[in-house]
Amino acid sequence: MIRKRSAFTLVELTVYIIVVAIVLTGILASFSVALRKIPESGQTTRAVELAQERMELILGQRSLSGFANMIDLCSQATPPVVCTTVPSEYQVEATDSFVDTNKKVIKVIVKDSDGGTILDALDAFVMNY
Repeated sequence: MIRKRSAFTLVELTVYIIVVAIVLTGILASFSVALRKIPESGQTTRAVELAQERMELILGQRSLSGFANMIDLCSQATPPVVCTTVPSEYQVEATDSFVDTNKKVIKVIVKDSDGGTILDALDAFVMNY
């Protein structure tokens, strides 16, 4: 009695190798895209830190100067040292606007050095109570 052996044919093996190669190519391509974005995530993290620092500086003025005189010290003629430590590849802008006499909105925006791309933005709604 002759038994039939079960094995892969050369065609099946070739198809398997081609399919695995296509799948691995896709996986490696996604890794290369992820690796290219790593500097962007570092830039975004630094932008968030800068925005939080500026917002804390502005909100800290409330306890010193009161609600009505809460200002961005970095926009003054002689800003404090903390404002001069912003790296040259970033621009940090802060604006405030009164909603009414007891409500104020503070917005901090961090842009790239060209000023075209917004990297982070923080808003704070502050009330006088």
